[in-house]
Amino acid sequence: ESHIVDINIVDIKQPSKDSHSDLPRIDDTSEVTSFVPVTTLSNGRLLPLIGFGVASLSVNHKEIPVIVNTLLQYASSESEGGGGIAMIDAVIDEKREIESNGGSFMFSGNIRKSEENEEKLEVSMAKTAISLVGRAITFFGKENMSLHGDKGLLRSAANKDHSSDGRKYDYENRLEIHLLIGLADTELGHEKTTAALRDIFSELDELVPPFPDNFDAGNMMDRTTLSQIDRHVDLRIHVLLRSPRCQDKSELIIPCTKYKSPVNDEKVEKWMESYNVMEALYDKNFISGIGFDGVYVEDVREFVQKCRVKPQIYRGDVYQALEGYGRRMGVGNRISDGKELEQVLQDHNVTFLSSNVAGHVLENKHLRPHAYGLLQNLGSVLYNAHREYNEKNGVDGIISTNFKGGEYYTVPRLILAYLVKHKVGVLPHAFKAEHLADDAPESVSSLASFLSKRRLAEIGVALKAMISEKDLPEDHGLGMEGEHEAAVVFHNEVGQEVYLFRVLDDMGSEKEVEIPTERGGIVEHGHSAVIIANPGDKFAVYRADGKRIHHDLTVNTEPGGAEDFLLQL
Repeated sequence: ESHIVDINIVDIKQPSKDSHSDLPRIDDTSEVTSFVPVTTLSNGRLLPLIGFGVASLSVNHKEIPVIVNTLLQYASSESEGGGGIAMIDAVIDEKREIESNGGSFMFSGNIRKSEENEEKLEVSMAKTAISLVGRAITFFGKENMSLHGDKGLLRSAANKDHSSDGRKYDYENRLEIHLLIGLADTELGHEKTTAALRDIFSELDELVPPFPDNFDAGNMMDRTTLSQIDRHVDLRIHVLLRSPRCQDKSELIIPCTKYKSPVNDEKVEKWMESYNVMEALYDKNFISGIGFDGVYVEDVREFVQKCRVKPQIYRGDVYQALEGYGRRMGVGNRISDGKELEQVLQDHNVTFLSSNVAGHVLENKHLRPHAYGLLQNLGSVLYNAHREYNEKNGVDGIISTNFKGGEYYTVPRLILAYLVKHKVGVLPHAFKAEHLADDAPESVSSLASFLSKRRLAEIGVALKAMISEKDLPEDHGLGMEGEHEAAVVFHNEVGQEVYLFRVLDDMGSEKEVEIPTERGGIVEHGHSAVIIANPGDKFAVYRADGKRIHHDLTVNTEPGGAEDFLLQL
């Protein structure tokens, strides 16, 4: 991408309140604690936009109980009755690989051929993690009961689902925990999936009803009729399926829709058997959601047509989220895989959750030092601006430091806030309990609510560079202090490279000044460029042959805002 920046004014004036848009929330969510950003799944259930991954191969299992207990304390700390909402990701995904295909990032749960025994090891480790999560939740529930008491609530309230009977969930006195679990290729098929889920239910003994013995829809009891120990904690299980490991002639793992063969057809059939098991459990409220985990966009398009119960969740990688969501940034003459996936998910009202959010971005920080440096600088600039904004406007919100005590926002928190602002759920890996202070819903949502469109554009430019093959120029000029300017994004669809000029007032007449080449003043076809400007600034655009194709492009957005110009003949 070309990144064009030209800044000539630094102003410490705070942006207008309108430039800080509200957090993504749904209608009538006042029953949820205010600091937890939530979204509505296609089935009407609420889901937090911020969760934590605890099943990473990098997470010490001894840390999981402490991590879960700390997370639930955060989730329930704002209500007098100890209620709230939380999300825990117990899906292992380290075996995933990212491939660059002509500049386009492809992603799936299994891109290359992997050994079956390695995947079985993943399954075993995930089961252990789920068991530890269950024990931690049970312990927390007991402690919660002793602290807050019964408060006269009926045991049957534990299983009441606000989406099924129209009644609101009691988020003041009950803690709703959404647990994401995954099924791998080795667990596909009716019998294997049933056995795997039965094992998982047994590990979550006191938190879920007994697993059904009969999957006949006419005979299987609804979970709401089954008794369970009530800890004022309600566990909502979401089961996610990976792609079946379909292969081409060279044994490369590919989308099942790209290569038809008897073996691949059998794999797809087993995949559908597993999905049917999940549908039966969903129908009777044993599980609260069904989703896809890293499924190829080609397979998503076909599989979703075969599902009686449409998936509500897609768990993917941050690469897909950055390509598909947020402000559109041109990346050449193509539609990116991430953008295509976004469209498919939107068509079927599927919510995107991004796993291992910071990890896959930060692994490139030494290869993209200028982009990473911009994020670090923005962390400091935004911390100071946010604190000043609250003081000036009488906002009581606390500007928390990071877990090391530094007065700046960390790069991971910037990444999380950026995605949450664009209504993308985030599932950062929680390696230690102290890291939760930095990634906690209150910390992330506070920053996300403050981010102006201008700052979103700057963060987006840096993040796109972090996952691309080209770093930002050293003299990019982004991330300056002051919130008065706006971001202007130029999208070149002219068919050839173009040159950008500022149109200045020169004693009553207009003067065009070319943006220096070293600042990225040439925008290639199919690419985008960002300039920091003031409202009212004007720009002109020329082709390489000297013909002016745009004149008097005026920035009309408010301070702290962002505006897009689509350049066409």
